[in-house]
Amino acid sequence: MQTLRYLTMTIVSILGSSPSLGGEILLAPIANDDATIKSGHARFTILTPEMIRMEWSPSNSFEDRASFTFINRNLKVPKYNTSRDGEWLVITTDALTLRYQDDGQPFRDGNLSITFKLNGQSVEWKPGMDESGNLRGTTRTLDGVSGACPLEKGILSRDGWSVVDDSTRLLFANDPPHWVEQRKDANALDWYFFGYGHNYKQALKDYTKVAGSIPVPPRYAFGTWWSRYWAYSDAELRTLIKEFNEHDVPLDVLVIDMDWHLDGWTGYTWNPKYFPDPDGFLKWVHEQGLRTTLNLHPHSGVGKHEAAFPEVATAMGLSPETTDSIPFDCTDPKYMNAYFKYLHHPKERQGIDFWWMDWQQGEETKIPGLDPLFWLNHLHWIDMAANPDRAGKRPLVFSRWGGLGNHRYQVGFSGDTFCNWASLAFQPYFTATAGNVGYAYWSHDIGGHQPGKVNPELYTRWVQFGVFSPILRTHTSKNEAAERRIWMFPPENFKAMREAFRFRYELIPYIYTMARKCHDTALPLCRPLYYEWPELDEAYNHPGQYMFGDDLLVAPITQPANSITGYAHQKVWLPPGRWINWFTDDIHDGPKTVLVQAGLDEIPLFARAGAIIPTAPPALRTQSISDDTITLHVFPGESGEAVLYEDDGMSANYDNGGTRTRITSEYVGENYTVTIHPATGELAPNAPPRAYEVRLHVLYPAFPSFEGAIRIDGENIDEAQQPNTAGWRKDVDQLQLVISTSPIERTEACSIVINLDGPYSENPWNARGLRGRMRALEEVEALLEIDDRQILGTKNIKEDWANGVSFDKTVTASLLAWMQAIREVNESTADEQTKRKCYCRLLGLVPYVHPSSKDSTATHCTLEVSTDLTSQTLTDVKEWSASFNLEPPKNWRTLDAGTTGKVRAKVGETIGQRIELEREGPLQSTILRGDMIVEIPDIATIGIPISTTLFPSINRWHLLGPFDAPDAERLQTVFAPEQRIDLAATYTGKDNKTIRWQKIERPVTPDSDLTDEFFVEFHKYFGDYHYNAVAYALTYLHAPRDMDVVLAIGSDDGVAVWLNGDEVYRHDVGRPFTSKQDRVKVSLKKGSNAMLLKISQGGGMWGFSTHVETEDGQLAEEVTSHLQP
Repeated sequence: MQTLRYLTMTIVSILGSSPSLGGEILLAPIANDDATIKSGHARFTILTPEMIRMEWSPSNSFEDRASFTFINRNLKVPKYNTSRDGEWLVITTDALTLRYQDDGQPFRDGNLSITFKLNGQSVEWKPGMDESGNLRGTTRTLDGVSGACPLEKGILSRDGWSVVDDSTRLLFANDPPHWVEQRKDANALDWYFFGYGHNYKQALKDYTKVAGSIPVPPRYAFGTWWSRYWAYSDAELRTLIKEFNEHDVPLDVLVIDMDWHLDGWTGYTWNPKYFPDPDGFLKWVHEQGLRTTLNLHPHSGVGKHEAAFPEVATAMGLSPETTDSIPFDCTDPKYMNAYFKYLHHPKERQGIDFWWMDWQQGEETKIPGLDPLFWLNHLHWIDMAANPDRAGKRPLVFSRWGGLGNHRYQVGFSGDTFCNWASLAFQPYFTATAGNVGYAYWSHDIGGHQPGKVNPELYTRWVQFGVFSPILRTHTSKNEAAERRIWMFPPENFKAMREAFRFRYELIPYIYTMARKCHDTALPLCRPLYYEWPELDEAYNHPGQYMFGDDLLVAPITQPANSITGYAHQKVWLPPGRWINWFTDDIHDGPKTVLVQAGLDEIPLFARAGAIIPTAPPALRTQSISDDTITLHVFPGESGEAVLYEDDGMSANYDNGGTRTRITSEYVGENYTVTIHPATGELAPNAPPRAYEVRLHVLYPAFPSFEGAIRIDGENIDEAQQPNTAGWRKDVDQLQLVISTSPIERTEACSIVINLDGPYSENPWNARGLRGRMRALEEVEALLEIDDRQILGTKNIKEDWANGVSFDKTVTASLLAWMQAIREVNESTADEQTKRKCYCRLLGLVPYVHPSSKDSTATHCTLEVSTDLTSQTLTDVKEWSASFNLEPPKNWRTLDAGTTGKVRAKVGETIGQRIELEREGPLQSTILRGDMIVEIPDIATIGIPISTTLFPSINRWHLLGPFDAPDAERLQTVFAPEQRIDLAATYTGKDNKTIRWQKIERPVTPDSDLTDEFFVEFHKYFGDYHYNAVAYALTYLHAPRDMDVVLAIGSDDGVAVWLNGDEVYRHDVGRPFTSKQDRVKVSLKKGSNAMLLKISQGGGMWGFSTHVETEDGQLAEEVTSHLQP
């Protein structure tokens, strides 16, 4: 009989104390006997119809202990049968057929196969097959990553199958319970076959059945986290929190980095210089409604300077007087017992809510195969679950990814990323893809970590992504210029970021409901599109967008605004079905790709038709979110359904508690009905009645007045005379009809019926895009400085609707104002850039220029432009046209005309053209110029200039290195190239190896981003990673005349520069790379100029990039680089 054990004990528990029941991890590793089949040296366990465990052992020693990944094999036995086909064992489930021949050999192609159906076609798997379709999972950390990086394999695959090799994964012991043990047969194989086809949702759900469920974080974790690597004092942190409050910016978690403790990498004693009264400070923090976490670097053990050193030494059986330090050893139960009891529990009693495990010291311990990162995550989890001082509160582990199984320790710290657009662009894909291994809660350094200073637009867009990521945590490096307080940025950025923070808090009911759904189903908050649309290629081809819960699709802006239009442009693929833009009410029928235009405060966010999104009133803390009112954002559809999940947000007993409220919408005849069903589950004691506010998107009765058009529980309701009172009202700012109920008991139902006075298929669309149109008109008023209400009259339009004008007339008035706005722009004396921005906003014009490489010399330039005229005009415009002109740069030629005639399209369609160019001669930085001419009959003709820099940095170098340069010497040591350049010479480099100059040129492949700089990463050219070294890079700059330019250099680490033999710059520093960190003014002589760079290396990444620019930061395109003088 299977015994259930719970992984709830701390190391103290292991040594004999009684366990807590909070936050338990179920261990049931022994499968039902009826699910196992033995055949010679093999054992097969049928876990689900699609999942089979396959073991092979030369000694027939099969493993029944829980592994670090798979902890529960005691599942309901699925239906299967076994048979014999000669010497072959055949096992058949409803989904798989396994064939095995016991030939005394380990599993291989020839003795094992599994077949299954994928979209009606038979697929056969055999050991050793390439898993090319694997959809990947996640990786340990993004430390030192600028842009993208490879990810480990996940359990989902377009091939329809995946195999997890658990053979070397360590085990949880039976005695002492859940301590670590090694496997008894090092030659055994232990594989798990997943044959779920494209049923990705079921694969994830079943994976967490055997690997453990994904815990629900405390509700406060979904609020804002403030983090910065800085030596804050408690007084400075009090001031910081006061500033959050004064600027009405919500906050929930205060993250305190390593300077909280005494000097050193590892520390456990408060630094009195910064925290003279930690008890008083933490008490005050909790009084502010905040939670606190401290940074941990446990690698250096416990030094004699620590306040708790005597207790730890005594517990270890050492003399505090004669012992200088106690080494860290997470494989020693005695050490870990003292680690928690004397170093952590006292801080938790003081008020520390959880710990930031910042482990960075490798993957090895005294136990072969035991990764200290995973092990620390695990031990911290069970300690938090068992600690009686925590009184049953949910554990929260904040750490890096430790491999498969780490999803049980829920919140990930993704590490020290770079402050650049490429890093932001990677994170939506990275975050959503982690769901493929159950890792649902990555937390990123919003704004990037290094070097710290961040462009205001980049930070704004990063914050907006953070709103739609699992955890919203700002962070940065220890750099005075690394600002992260949003109110310290320009007003337009601050306004956009504060709105984003507030929106996050409004979405907490929806987010928390999805967190509960993640626990129940393993579907993460951020989900790749292919979970829902697995058979559509497009669902795999847009990694920058994802589903945010069940009903919202988000495509965060991850590139800067177009310099011509002033707006960011984003291609968004909308899956099958009807989608509504949250902010503009534009309506799209998928599947289709739309080009979205987004102002600084806009996020491409789309709701499914029929979606019901529960939101909360504004609040500065999650714990202060009012429970008395819930707002329901209702988007029109034939029907819709949502379930609101609630619990106390803190206790670990949520599996046995929580309340669910079902909400539905449906259209019957001319009535649209929203029903709030009675709550089920465990209601909070004395839960008060709750009022609901229903906000209708793109759905309005046609009446001038709504009197008699709206009923609640069969009773007509009147216009609300006061805010937050029962009745209907018009939200003039948002142009939405809002219906509020009186407070109702949680166990009672409520029905809201809206008479639309028209068929459903027609009525909603009379308002499509209205909110976006009005916003565009208001922006044009501001750009053209139009104050007269009678010209565009946006204020009049809104006020007239508020005062009883019918909605149809309001829509008509907005369209007339739109036509007038076009005339105003046509006649305006504003500069061309302002007029162009107005046109683009009013017409929804989105120009798109995308250069791509066919091969090393041929380039394609895709030019597209779209316009949203579907509902913007009262004219009979049916078609529009665009023409494209592309001027080939110097040393380039077009393979076609380079200029197109007019390309016509119907309103709502995108016009596109691809022009081919071919490069002649060496690769040089250049600017691709041209224009688009857009003609919309009877409305406007707009010229949109094109200017795109290709290969913007120097792309050709001679490299020499590495030379040995100890850290203390860095750039000071002089080597031969500084005295004389001889490209034919050989030198003695690091480790006494012979080195010589090598030529390199930027590689160009079909996947290359031609607009990105060329980062020369030395490790790729020197064959290995090197530390304490220097290297040289040489190129020749050709100038058409004597001229001044700026060398814009980014380097990791320091850099020195010589021009024509003279040193012109030196910056001896240890730093991570960022583009254009140093700007060096130099004078070039006419003709060839030898430029030599020397780059130092301490540790980690090593490389550089160099741009030649004008003083105002533009490409100095007359200057070319060459490998010869």
